[in-house]
Amino acid sequence: GGGDISARCVTTKDPTIVLASAARGHLPVVQLALKHGCELEGTDCLGHTPLMSAAQGGHVGVMMLLMKASADIDAQDGYLGLVINAQHA
Repeated sequence: GGGDISARCVTTKDPTIVLASAARGHLPVVQLALKHGCELEGTDCLGHTPLMSAAQGGHVGVMMLLMKASADIDAQDGYLGLVINAQHA
């Protein structure tokens, strides 16, 4: 069934489709959601962004996509910097 993909994209209380997909490493879903203008910086109830969630899950491909899409790398909890630094070691 076809639904409006943007319907679940603008919220900070519930995880956005980008956040949920990034946390699970679903790169094609993140790509599609971003293509349709879904929120890049939505947060979960703990304040985690999609980039932070992808980093915590070790989903490097999703991290790279989000950074290319201009995700805020300054919105971090200390863990993200470690992951990015480890990738460049």
